[in-house]
Amino acid sequence: MLKWQQYPVSKIVRSCSQFPAILKEIPDYPKKLYFKGKLDIKKSHTLAIIGSRRFTAYGKQVAENLIAGLAGYDIIIVSGLALGIDSIAHRVALQNKLTTWAVIGRGIDKVYPATHERLACEIVENSGAVITEEEAGTPAEPFRFPKRNRIIAGLSEAVLVIEAAERSGTLITANQALGYGRDVLAVPQNIFNLNGKGTNWLISQGAKLVQSPNDILQELGIEAQNPKLKDLTNLSPLEKKIFEAISREEKSSDELSRKLKIKPEEANQYLMKMLLAGIVKRQTNGKFLVKIYN
Repeated sequence: MLKWQQYPVSKIVRSCSQFPAILKEIPDYPKKLYFKGKLDIKKSHTLAIIGSRRFTAYGKQVAENLIAGLAGYDIIIVSGLALGIDSIAHRVALQNKLTTWAVIGRGIDKVYPATHERLACEIVENSGAVITEEEAGTPAEPFRFPKRNRIIAGLSEAVLVIEAAERSGTLITANQALGYGRDVLAVPQNIFNLNGKGTNWLISQGAKLVQSPNDILQELGIEAQNPKLKDLTNLSPLEKKIFEAISREEKSSDELSRKLKIKPEEANQYLMKMLLAGIVKRQTNGKFLVKIYN
């Protein structure tokens, strides 16, 4: 017997006290939910993270750094267990000890895609949940995914779009979220990245531009902790040197590369990572400074 079959299935209807109140705010919320794991919001904030199945290295790096920057906060990461950004969001949430919920578009008896069965098991085993409104035995069919997406949007206070093409299921979910009165956040993309045209369009239409975890925390109404206390223990040796070098005096990436005797592209790579983690900030003159000193 597959390991997935060993987990018990729970069922809740709209009248159950356990039924997420936030989901009842949308007009077309499901009459029932089936799930494996723990479906308990309590006082947690919920953030959906969605994006392209055909993600880029940039999209993966952004997702990893933004989610890592949310570690230690009471936030549940919601996504769809799909290939690409969805599965990255779930995995990085687990790595950073954040609860994560996966909403699937088929019956709870099987995982879709099947290659993510192990990931689904890890979600359940780490106090998360795999959720569906479909009866056991219901196959994964194309028309069920927009239905699944409305639940992702409905369960979330805000929806963060990492990457999206001009015409994509990701944009459909973002539009559903807007229709439900949810906040939509988006990461800016290279204008030559076809997978980024959708996110840039969302920003042009008024979506919250996200460049760091602090942007997400602000949107959720969470007061950011001092990054010196929260993030610095996980810095690599080189990141610690960069932190020390710009902790009191702002420096450009070129100045930093000369001081630390590293390649400019390497300095830029690490500065971007620390920028996304909310540890450093870019000044108006283009130089960098540790955020906690301002």
